[in-house]
Amino acid sequence: MPTVLACLVASCASQPSGESYVRQKTPVEIRSGKAVTIALHLSQSGVNDVGLRCPPDVWQTLTNKTGSITVRLVSSDQPGTVVQATHPNGDGTSWFTRIPNTHYMFCVRGGNSANTAVEIIFSYTPDMVSPAEIIVGKTQSDTGR
Repeated sequence: MPTVLACLVASCASQPSGESYVRQKTPVEIRSGKAVTIALHLSQSGVNDVGLRCPPDVWQTLTNKTGSITVRLVSSDQPGTVVQATHPNGDGTSWFTRIPNTHYMFCVRGGNSANTAVEIIFSYTPDMVSPAEIIVGKTQSDTGR
């Protein structure tokens, strides 16, 4: 009887762990005394969790005390857009637990595919400039999960 050798190869896009849950990522620098203003592009459902990807020691410094992060809506092209659930270290309904070194900060609720701008103020910052990324998470409807 002949020998049959079969090889199965699973092909996956070479994305780092958790990247399939990222809708938008924007590099920022966190500096003492400087607010971060960022443009966000929401999903069609109009509700997205926003987080920060940074080293654990930077996150610890930023969230050292209650009320250490303040978020303000600057503009939106959809009426009724609001910033909600500003609870650093909360998990929201996000996928951030699956994205290394990414931490939930707040949620933005707006109209379908709203383009918004928010200002983030960190009351406690590291002594030196810290590079980080603002991460807008995909929604369950974006991922189909």
